[in-house]
Amino acid sequence: IIADRPVLPSFAQAHVWRSWIDDTNQDGQMQLEEVLAHPLHLPPNLDFLQGIYSLDIDTSSAYTGSYFSGWLVVADPAGNQMLNSGTFDKPLFNVQVNNDGSPQLGSSAASWSHGDSTWIHPGESNVLHLPLWDLNGITDIAFIELDLSGNQNNPVVLQWNATTQKCTSLDIYLDIESCQLIPSQPDDIFSSEGIFEVNFSISWGFDPDVSLTRVPTVHIQDFRGQSNTLPVPDLSWQFSGELDVDPQTLEFVLDGERVDTLGTWVKPREDVLVNGTLTWFRSSRLVIQPTELKIKIGTSEEVVESINGSFSQTVTSPLMPGSYGMFTSLYNPSNGAIDRTPDTAPAWFIVDDEKPKLVGVPSPQNELLLLESTWKDLQFEVLISEKDRLHEESLVIHWAVHPEGVGQFSQSVLNGSESLSVVGGRAFGDAILCEASLNLDELLTSDMKDDALEIRVWVTGRDMAGHEIDPVYNDIDSPLAVWALEQRIAEYSFGTPEMKPNKDLAAGEPISLGVTITNLGLADGDAQIFVDLVESNGARTRIDARGLQIEAGSTYVYSKEWIPDRAGTMWIEYQIVNGPSQQTNTIYVDEARSDGIFSSIAAVNPVLLVIIFLLSTALIGLLIFGLKAPQPPPLSARQRQHMARPLPSLAQSSSQPVQQPQAVSGPYGAPQQAASPGENPYR
Repeated sequence: IIADRPVLPSFAQAHVWRSWIDDTNQDGQMQLEEVLAHPLHLPPNLDFLQGIYSLDIDTSSAYTGSYFSGWLVVADPAGNQMLNSGTFDKPLFNVQVNNDGSPQLGSSAASWSHGDSTWIHPGESNVLHLPLWDLNGITDIAFIELDLSGNQNNPVVLQWNATTQKCTSLDIYLDIESCQLIPSQPDDIFSSEGIFEVNFSISWGFDPDVSLTRVPTVHIQDFRGQSNTLPVPDLSWQFSGELDVDPQTLEFVLDGERVDTLGTWVKPREDVLVNGTLTWFRSSRLVIQPTELKIKIGTSEEVVESINGSFSQTVTSPLMPGSYGMFTSLYNPSNGAIDRTPDTAPAWFIVDDEKPKLVGVPSPQNELLLLESTWKDLQFEVLISEKDRLHEESLVIHWAVHPEGVGQFSQSVLNGSESLSVVGGRAFGDAILCEASLNLDELLTSDMKDDALEIRVWVTGRDMAGHEIDPVYNDIDSPLAVWALEQRIAEYSFGTPEMKPNKDLAAGEPISLGVTITNLGLADGDAQIFVDLVESNGARTRIDARGLQIEAGSTYVYSKEWIPDRAGTMWIEYQIVNGPSQQTNTIYVDEARSDGIFSSIAAVNPVLLVIIFLLSTALIGLLIFGLKAPQPPPLSARQRQHMARPLPSLAQSSSQPVQQPQAVSGPYGAPQQAASPGENPYR
């Protein structure tokens, strides 16, 4: 039947290929050169709106199973060709010459897309596969009616029509997404077997009775009206709207790290990431459709949407300290939805609002000198206060070796860290003992051991809630404890000084001095020693000064012969520069022993002798000067003549009286006054 206006087409041909006549190469396939054009019989009146165009094909020589295919070429007087009339690639008709029979179920078993599970859930897509068979090929099937609940009083029916190639249903709960009849052999035009595939879903509100098992029935009819109605037990199904959040699928993440669900410590108002899956309770399949859930920890609640069966939501922990369970539930569930999530909390969170604090370092004692003998196994013990629980794997003691006495901002010469372990396994309390060991001896070089060094330590870590250990007086700039390291230096020690003889000492007599000096240090040393005589009045006289080389662990015997030069109370003092000192017992030195006057003089103090000598010299000089006669004045000529006269003879003197000279003025009858008090007044 063809329709057109204002007149019907006058040009109409059918291009036909017959498998029993036109297949010249006997390959069973239609080729373009094998197709023949046959004119169609036109309707008697072309002025009608529609008319019947026909073609007679002789099938008397056709064998069973042969067929013919073709398409139409129709055009009106204006030259407009008819649309959708077929082509070589897509023939308009395929007709098989065969015996007829009623359609049946196929040879393979019917099945669901979700496997062996018989459960169907509301709002979820379900695909059934129903094998069908027809002697003339499945293209001969004209109508299919499938009742999904054929054994129940409330049918769930869908219908398929070969003409429209579509499915329809009057059931308000049945949503058909697609349906099609697919040949088992796509290359075979008249495949006798195919699959009736239906993609559908059942809406929320459908009968939720989980005890009912529904068995579908199918009614199949071909184009000649032959039909069959058959049950399909392979497609038996049950319906359930029960959902649950499986506790085994829940995952909790804090700071990017997955945590234990049996009891997790958190800070107040800390974000907890909750990941999980929403499944159907009966089948354990994921809930594909979007579904809202409520997640609750204490007083904190969050609503999350599950998509394709998975959800992820951040929930904030409560502010107040305490233990809180985590619960999930359906939020605004659909009609008929039943929440089968367990009522017990799948996880617990402990809110901790206090950070760990350091109590002290019991070993080694603070500010103690660490001897080199202890460096191979330095044992550090730290006390930490934490009420809830420490995160044992995070506890670390850091150490750094610095030059001693340089300051807290000096550059370290060596540093590292060691894990702290909790002693006794109790990671909570007011004084949790933690320890670590360090082999410092193998890390320090020989040159380092010769320097003055100190080791500083501080502790880092956190509790299970993530609170870091209090850094006050516990960081790299303000260490928890500092110890000086024993330096490889020469360390000197004096023995008991000796003096021979040690009694009945006298000035001028030799005395042997001796003392032992031991190097108790770990390094060879060059010692500068001073030996001083110290008197009771504080006077100090250097007796000796010399440099000594003393190997580590050896003893040097110092000796010196000393002669005291004066008497008195005194002692000998030995002093090593930047080192120890030692002194002898106090001794008394007598005056020098004498055998005569010269010995007595020698025993006198030299200073006193010098003073006496100077005084004596001055007195003698004064006497000599004072007793010296003054020089007479020069004589005149008369006086010289008088002096030149000869003295009278003794006889003359006796016969003549001696004339007495006239007395002159002046003291004592002197002719003039003495020149000085030292002059002899009698000359």
